[in-house]
Amino acid sequence: MNRLLGRSVFTHEFADPDALWAEYLGSAPMPSTAAILDRLERSLVPDQGKE
Repeated sequence: MNRLLGRSVFTHEFADPDALWAEYLGSAPMPSTAAILDRLERSLVPDQGKE
Protein backbone atom coordinates (compact mmCIF):
# COMPACT_ATOMS: atom_id res chain seq x y z
CA MET A 1 0.00 0.00 0.00
CA ASN A 2 2.87 2.35 0.80
CA ARG A 3 4.36 1.80 -2.62
CA LEU A 4 1.00 2.07 -4.36
CA LEU A 5 0.19 5.47 -2.84
CA GLY A 6 3.78 6.68 -2.73
CA ARG A 7 3.67 7.48 0.98
CA SER A 8 3.53 5.82 4.38
CA VAL A 9 0.05 4.53 5.15
CA PHE A 10 -0.79 4.24 8.83
CA THR A 11 -2.87 1.33 10.14
CA HIS A 12 -5.78 3.52 11.30
CA GLU A 13 -6.22 4.72 7.71
CA PHE A 14 -7.47 1.26 6.73
CA ALA A 15 -10.63 1.98 8.76
CA ASP A 16 -11.66 4.22 5.83
CA PRO A 17 -10.82 2.23 2.70
CA ASP A 18 -12.93 4.56 0.53
CA ALA A 19 -10.54 7.41 1.30
CA LEU A 20 -7.55 5.26 0.30
CA TRP A 21 -9.27 4.26 -2.96
CA ALA A 22 -10.16 7.86 -3.71
CA GLU A 23 -6.55 8.88 -3.21
CA TYR A 24 -5.33 6.05 -5.43
CA LEU A 25 -7.84 6.89 -8.18
CA GLY A 26 -6.87 10.57 -8.05
CA SER A 27 -10.25 11.86 -6.92
CA ALA A 28 -8.83 12.91 -3.54
CA PRO A 29 -5.49 14.59 -2.87
CA MET A 30 -2.77 13.00 -0.78
CA PRO A 31 -3.49 14.06 2.81
CA SER A 32 -0.90 15.97 4.79
CA THR A 33 0.69 14.30 7.79
CA ALA A 34 -1.27 16.71 10.01
CA ALA A 35 -4.56 15.61 8.40
CA ILE A 36 -3.67 11.94 8.89
CA LEU A 37 -2.87 12.51 12.56
CA ASP A 38 -6.04 14.56 13.01
CA ARG A 39 -8.09 11.60 11.77
CA LEU A 40 -6.29 9.38 14.27
CA GLU A 41 -6.99 11.77 17.14
CA ARG A 42 -10.68 12.01 16.18
CA SER A 43 -10.95 8.22 16.10
CA LEU A 44 -9.57 8.00 19.65
CA VAL A 45 -12.02 10.50 21.17
CA PRO A 46 -15.31 8.82 22.11
CA ASP A 47 -18.47 10.35 20.68
CA GLN A 48 -20.04 12.59 23.28
CA GLY A 49 -23.62 11.80 22.30
CA LYS A 50 -23.34 8.01 22.21
CA GLU A 51 -23.53 6.90 25.82
